[in-house]
Amino acid sequence: MTSSSTARMRQTERSPSPSRAAASPVWLITGILALVASVVIAVIVAVAFSAPIALIGIAVPLATAGSFWMSLIGYLLTPIVVMVLYGLDNVSQRNGLRANRNFDIRPEWTRVLLWLAVASMIVGVWHALNMSVPISEWIL
Repeated sequence: MTSSSTARMRQTERSPSPSRAAASPVWLITGILALVASVVIAVIVAVAFSAPIALIGIAVPLATAGSFWMSLIGYLLTPIVVMVLYGLDNVSQRNGLRANRNFDIRPEWTRVLLWLAVASMIVGVWHALNMSVPISEWIL
């Protein structure tokens, strides 16, 4: 070792280390809550506010006109909110790493949010179908 590298090592040992910032679990927790709330809304609409409607020759319990707003809220929660949360998590982790090289990224949280986004697309299709029935009644 050279004397300059030894001096540098001693200096870094004495200097305080930068704070170890970490990724926030807020985006993941909010995404999970949004998906759960949307599924609960879908179940409530399917059980309490639905009527069998023929869709491609199959009777499917879709929402009646009175529950349009519940389906709209469910659709806004999934996939829109979950997708936005996925993007916010991705951007905030990149910005954190850019601002602090010691930033503790959590790629597994981003991966879970990605899978939640896929699941939210499925629930979102259900809500979109439920919204289409009242809209078609209003138009016709």
